[in-house]
Amino acid sequence: MVKMHMCICLCLAVAISGCKKLDPPASAKIVIAHRGASGYLPEHTAPAVVMAVAMGAHYIEQDIALSRDNRAIVIHDIHLDAVTDVARIFPGRHRSDGRYYVADFTWQEIQKLTAHERIDLASGAAAFSGRFPLTGDLPFKLMTFEQELQLIRGLEKSLGRRIGLCPEIKSPEFHRRQGMDAVGLVLDILDAHGYREKSDPVLLQCFEFDALVDARRRFGTRLQLLQLIGADSSRYGWMVTDAGLDSLAQVCDAIGPDWRRLAELKDGEWRDRGLVARAHERGLRVFPYTVRDDVLPKGMADAASWYRLLYRRCNADGLFSDFPDRAVHFAKRASARR
Repeated sequence: MVKMHMCICLCLAVAISGCKKLDPPASAKIVIAHRGASGYLPEHTAPAVVMAVAMGAHYIEQDIALSRDNRAIVIHDIHLDAVTDVARIFPGRHRSDGRYYVADFTWQEIQKLTAHERIDLASGAAAFSGRFPLTGDLPFKLMTFEQELQLIRGLEKSLGRRIGLCPEIKSPEFHRRQGMDAVGLVLDILDAHGYREKSDPVLLQCFEFDALVDARRRFGTRLQLLQLIGADSSRYGWMVTDAGLDSLAQVCDAIGPDWRRLAELKDGEWRDRGLVARAHERGLRVFPYTVRDDVLPKGMADAASWYRLLYRRCNADGLFSDFPDRAVHFAKRASARR
């Protein structure tokens, strides 16, 4: 059943994609499919990846947490309960905080789970009410990082174009406390699949700067590194100062800030805060997160205004979006103006 479902998804997506596409020029605005085409299908599942590729996304994001037997699992959180039926399949396997951790389950056990649209744990309702329904019996599954790389390599061959990777190492410090080296494992997997050089289409990202320093200096990776920057100023504020950007530029090739660090609402109008220009002065590309067309910010008339703000007014090099087809549409328009 699972194989049949996957084959159908692959055939439909390739049909949607139409003719083969070329890699975007260096000056083009970039689209990073946030957890795949997560606005349309359950996040980080194979169908969501395939749909994002078919929609023309330049990069596909893979969030990575480690299982108990040290397998790299593509999942947004270090927890399983918000996107799978783990509580039903393995009742009682939660920790004292009530959460079910990826690190407490083997890959064999995780394969028994069915993935579904993200839920709000307090209510059990869908986190995004207008997206793929929670009801039904479709066999969505989580993947290992290796499986997703195999899928992407296969699509590259069949479509005749490169597809970028944007793997995020989730909570390296948490994994270290579990006796796991998430940074080393992810780099080993990328190396085994031929991703080693700065010219390879990889943006390796993390919220923890020390992990990226580790990747660059201890492991000696030549891959492009992207520092994620959250909205919490107590933790990330130093990164957007001039001195902080100088430090990031010594290690990283790009930053991925919460999009609100690029723009602010003043007198009813969203305005550029100048972060992109300061990052560009230091050779850092900028990819803000996350545009969700179905969850508009205060004061934003429509999703088109949001894309125009980030791509044009703020001059971001690209962005993360749950809706890659719409992002691609506006990226093309912004690239043409550029």
